[in-house]
Amino acid sequence: MQNRFWRYLPLDPPTPASVTAFLDRRLADRWGDGGYQCAIELTDAQHLIGTVRIAIDDPAHRSGDIGYALNGASSGRGYRTEAVSRILQLCFEELDLHRLSATTDVENDASWRVMERLGMQREGRLRHHRQVRGTWRDSYLHAILKSDR
Repeated sequence: MQNRFWRYLPLDPPTPASVTAFLDRRLADRWGDGGYQCAIELTDAQHLIGTVRIAIDDPAHRSGDIGYALNGASSGRGYRTEAVSRILQLCFEELDLHRLSATTDVENDASWRVMERLGMQREGRLRHHRQVRGTWRDSYLHAILKSDR
């Protein structure tokens, strides 16, 4: 399952060293104004199974975008849906954003189905949006407004 997930991203599959470096960079950034990186952790397992990123694109227009990643072994259990749902709640209720968007590879049906399940509307297809390991990939653009919730 993990290989299926990583084939959509322009990143190499994680190693313990790359995960440690990623977390160290995020802790050093202390984003605050420009965005947030949130961990997805199982309460009883006490280990990281994924992340959700919020980037505030335009504070004046109260818009941002989200991205998320989940360990392949944890897929299909509702964790991604629960995490993204809580992030949407945080963005609209606590951060008072007006609009959130997200993109995903057109073949990553697990990802875009979560977006649609949570009320995000597909706004279009971005042709050759990302290059992944030498191959141009199309993405779907989804968005949701505060008033949609």
